[in-house]
Order: sequence, then C-alpha cells, then structure tokens
Amino acid sequence: MSKSHHFLIPTEMEAQFDAFFMNVASQCSSIASNEHTHGINAIDIMHEAYFGFLRRKTDFFSRSSSTNEEERNRGKTSVLKALEKQREEVEKSKTTFEREKEETEKRKHKEMVKKKEREEEMREKIAEEERERKERVREALMAQKMEEAKKKIVELDEDGNEVICNDEEEEKDEQQKVARENTEKVEKEEEDPHALQPGTVHPSPLNGGEAEHYVWSQTLQEVDVRLPVPVGTRAKDIVCEFTATTFKFGLKSEPALRIPEKSKLCESIKPDDSFWTLEDNREVRLTLTKSNQMSWWENVIKGDPRIDTKKVVPENSNLADLDGETRSTVEKMMYDQRQKAAGKPTSDQESKMGLMKKFMESHPEMDFSNCKFDDGVLPAGAFNGQ
Repeated sequence: MSKSHHFLIPTEMEAQFDAFFMNVASQCSSIASNEHTHGINAIDIMHEAYFGFLRRKTDFFSRSSSTNEEERNRGKTSVLKALEKQREEVEKSKTTFEREKEETEKRKHKEMVKKKEREEEMREKIAEEERERKERVREALMAQKMEEAKKKIVELDEDGNEVICNDEEEEKDEQQKVARENTEKVEKEEEDPHALQPGTVHPSPLNGGEAEHYVWSQTLQEVDVRLPVPVGTRAKDIVCEFTATTFKFGLKSEPALRIPEKSKLCESIKPDDSFWTLEDNREVRLTLTKSNQMSWWENVIKGDPRIDTKKVVPENSNLADLDGETRSTVEKMMYDQRQKAAGKPTSDQESKMGLMKKFMESHPEMDFSNCKFDDGVLPAGAFNGQ
C-alpha cells in the first residue's frame, strides 16, 4: 500500500510555491488572452506547460513503455491521487464553511423565532390588558348610565304619557329630589365611609382611572394621560390636538378619530403649558396643566367613567411644593377624608358642632331635642346635660 501524500509539502514552503505558480498562472492567462489561441482556457495552458515540463525534463512519461503495468500507470496514478487529495481539501473546506454558515443561520433563525415569540406574547398581553380595561370601562359606563337614568325617571299618566308640571311644581320637585339625594348620601356615608359615590369607580393608586382609549392619573397641578398606539407608530402618524376645553386624538391610518373632535375636557387647562410626546413608538403621553390647581378631576373627557374624587389621596411628599392657600386646602381635604374613613365628623361638621354647642349652652331654657340638623350631626352630649 502506498503512503499518504497528505502534508507532503511543508507549510512554510507553500507560500514560495504559491508565488511561483501565481507567476506561471499569470503568464498562462496572458497566453490565453492572445487572439491566436482561439479562446483556450488558461488552466488548460497551465496544465500543458506543467506536463510539457515533465515530458522534457523528467522520465515521467518514459515509464509508460515499461512492461510492468504498475510502473506504466504510476504517473497517471500520481496525478489522480494529487488531484483527489486537493479535491478532498476543497470539499473539506467547503463542508466546514457550509456547516458554520448553517449553524449561523440556525442560530439567527432561533433568535428570530424567540424574538417573534416575545413580541407575540407582548401583543397578547397588551391585547388582554386592553380587553380587561375595556370591560372595566364598559361596566363603569353602564353603572354611570344607570345612575343617570334614575335621575330621569318621570311621572306617567294612565295612558303612559309623561305628566307635564308647571314651573313651580318642577322647581319644588327638583328641590325635594336634591334634598332627598343629599339625605340618602349622608346616611350612606355614615353607614359606610368606604362607599363610593353613585355612578363612580374608585380612583387608581395615582388618583386617576381608565377609559376606552387611555389610562390617566393626576396631581393637583397636572393630568397625565397615556394613550397606547400600535408598535412602530411615528409622531407624524398621530393626530393629537387640544384647546383650553377640548381634545381630540387618533391615527391618520385609521378611518375615525379615537377621541372625536371637540370632545369636552372635564375642566379647563392651560394649553401653552400642556404638551404630548411619543414614547418608545408605542405610547402617547399627554401632560395637561390644570387651570384650577385646587380641584381633582373626576375624568378626563366628559362622559367617560368617573372616579370618586372623595377617595383621592394626595401624596404627602408634594405638600411642601404647594403655596400656602393650596396647601391649607389639601390638608383640610386629607383631614376630612381620614375623619370620614373613621366614621367621625369632618372639619366643617366639627365647626358647626362647636357653634351649636355654644349656642345650646347659652340657652339652657330652650329644648333642642326635636331639632333636625342638615348634616345629621349633633354636639356630643347635647341632651344629657353636658
């Protein structure tokens, strides 16, 4: 068995041979480009030159006249073996390259699949949150409409027609209705200080709420509105305009505005101090500066779900930033909220109680046992001689 020809040429000599054969290849290429060669391939000329060298200067071909068949075929076998060796090297190199390329493509494909899965999970999560939010908004709006419908109940005659009252009767009925509602509200608050105002929802931890197309929060100074948009949305694709009392919002790619033109804001704002930005190409953040910075908003757009502003809890850390009058108002609101939560009288009720107690002490001859008070609160020990 013949020995392997692998690594027959030392590596350090390959560079020298490469330089030599590059020179030969260049000359063969020049010969091939000669019009008299009739388009003969440069490789064929290089082979002819090499084997011509072997014919002229060696006994490479003289062995073919030998009577020994193995000796006659040695030259051919040597050429084929060298050719096969280089072919194997080419295939080996090609296989390694293709394997690395395939592994790279597999890795990229795997990363792309994971990225798509993450994006799909994110889309599903956002869609689920959107569905849940819209369901909460729908329920809040339904409760709000039912509460409004109660106020619109009218008197009907025997034929089912609305009874028309004169102005005095209507005014009287309205006064009685308001008085009845106030009484019921006070009684309800006294029974359950945690109860919400009819037709409202509890404010979020940031003193805001939810609507069909946005979520919002607020401080006494500003209202922060966040409106989700499709991932990749650009600022030029957005329609976002507001005045002191109106607001509209939508995408140019959609047939209708998400928040219609001239939608009424809950209260007025300072347009010059208000602005919007696009964050991460997926959410519009709207900052509205309130005109009246001593009141809480019950919603952003009139007609959207309302929060119970009596359940709003201001951040204590922000009180130091307020002016004296505003701070006094906020501290009073916070005190009243704590009193109501504990089932105790508010600051206004305490003031009335104090005045009434002094008046009662100044007139011991008067009997107040059958008196009714608007807020339903009497001074402690009013009728036991204290």
